[in-house]
Amino acid sequence: MKPYLLALSLLLAGTSASAQQQKPEPLTLSVDNKTHQITYSGIIAEPSAAKSELYARGKIWFATVFAATPSATQLALQADDKEAGLLVASGVAATHVTYGVVPVSNQVVVQYTLTLSFQEGNYSYSLTDFRFLSGEPTHPSQYLPFPYNLFYSSYHIISAFRSQSVLPGQPGNLVQTRYSVEEVCLAKRPDGTPTHQAVKFSQGLDQIAQRLVSSLESGMSKAAGGSDW
Repeated sequence: MKPYLLALSLLLAGTSASAQQQKPEPLTLSVDNKTHQITYSGIIAEPSAAKSELYARGKIWFATVFAATPSATQLALQADDKEAGLLVASGVAATHVTYGVVPVSNQVVVQYTLTLSFQEGNYSYSLTDFRFLSGEPTHPSQYLPFPYNLFYSSYHIISAFRSQSVLPGQPGNLVQTRYSVEEVCLAKRPDGTPTHQAVKFSQGLDQIAQRLVSSLESGMSKAAGGSDW
């Protein structure tokens, strides 16, 4: 039995040391001062395009993105005002995040809100209101210093049990408290630095946002009704 325990201890110690050596670079996510939500926004100039033209491009882009990758990026229009030059959509996108004491790749699915506003010669976008639909962690920080992180699983099972609540009308059906994207991506260690998990989820969220913004900018640069569409 002792040889097995020794081998397990060496494996866990090696995993911890490797994780510390391969510390990911943290991202600085923009947080809106009013909503306190992670937000991606920008104003893109299209000097030769009229407001109506940009609106038309936006409508085509929404339809194209939804039709091209319905399983990866789903967009559903929530508001459509041609006169005001406004489009608001609710979207769903997925990415993979690798984290944990023994790193495991998990598919993370998030919902978000995308707002497009069109003016003469430019348009603005706002990507915010991110919410987990699946794949989120059971605790916002999941940080315990070595060697306490060896008891990671037990610690969070207990934490999850203590945070359970009963669904209305379904006696005995317990559900785990869900954490916001901000609680997970902005989690800090006691010394004020981002947790390993926060960095990993921030990178995953940033991949989703950058893909969407890149697709938007590419689509909006093409004339509505042109051969590129």
